[in-house]
Amino acid sequence: MALLRPLVDHQANTLTLTSHDDDQAPLALPLFPDTSVLQQKTVTVWKDSLEAFDMGDAAAEWVTTFIRNHASHDAVNTTEDEADLQVPLLRLVTLEDPDLGRYSRQAHPKLPGIHASFADKTPVTIGCYASLDTLNDELVSKDISKGATIPLNRFRNNLDIQGTLSYEEDQWLVVKIGEVTFYITEPVSRCPMPGIDQDTGVKDTWGGPTPHLLKTRHFAERTDRGYFCIHALPLNKGTIHVGDSVQVLERIPEDQQRFALSK
Repeated sequence: MALLRPLVDHQANTLTLTSHDDDQAPLALPLFPDTSVLQQKTVTVWKDSLEAFDMGDAAAEWVTTFIRNHASHDAVNTTEDEADLQVPLLRLVTLEDPDLGRYSRQAHPKLPGIHASFADKTPVTIGCYASLDTLNDELVSKDISKGATIPLNRFRNNLDIQGTLSYEEDQWLVVKIGEVTFYITEPVSRCPMPGIDQDTGVKDTWGGPTPHLLKTRHFAERTDRGYFCIHALPLNKGTIHVGDSVQVLERIPEDQQRFALSK
């Protein structure tokens, strides 16, 4: 999926699906489709059942063809592209605007009105370059990555921040970026996905950063998870531009702060 490159054009109201190698013709879809003319489908995200809307046969065929054409980029990169990978017909679905009042997947039990859509937990995750520098230093100095460093896009955040102290985001509670104020809920537990090069779709031969994070960035409540970056809930609508300042409005009280542990 890292090799599927969506292009968003707000002025044209289009979402264009493109392939990383331009081997598949792009497909332009409406960015905000009229859901009244789309077929409704029930989909499952973790334990939640949601009413979604099918984007049509052309979108389904494009996504299915893309996955079938990239058979080598499976979990362990052992399958050749030309192999007969058995992929069923996939469907691309969307959700309607939650402001219409017919859709709800609360991102936090005490903050009604903030929805997680198809995300795991929160609609936004935030990463910090200073923390990445610390992680890369550890991966290289301990010869875990065989001299390689990883970019922040491995963690697929919505927002990336420069100019912080390393891991100070662990203690943030409320921050403002541009016009939007965010409530920080928790650090992000990491799956093996950060071990996949987002430009090539190839898995790191050295195992990726997640095993190291499990050893050096877990919490007392969950010693079976490694944490990096933070979950965030937008408390209002607004515009954020590249280069906007970040204001830390509130930090977790000292008597409630938790710090990452090492095994």
